Amino acid sequence: MPVYEEEPVERRVVAEPDRTNDGLAGYALVKYGFILAITIVILYFLANYVLNRF
Repeated sequence: MPVYEEEPVERRVVAEPDRTNDGLAGYALVKYGFILAITIVILYFLANYVLNRF
């Protein structure tokens, strides 16, 4: 049986991800979520108004 020598293992310290912009991502998610919800509500009422006219 061949004997293998252990090769040196290079160990690197993994940097923590930058968490400083997480608040901005949450803010954008809430902002565009509200814009989407308001748009859907406006379209709903417009559709009811237009469809009830005929």
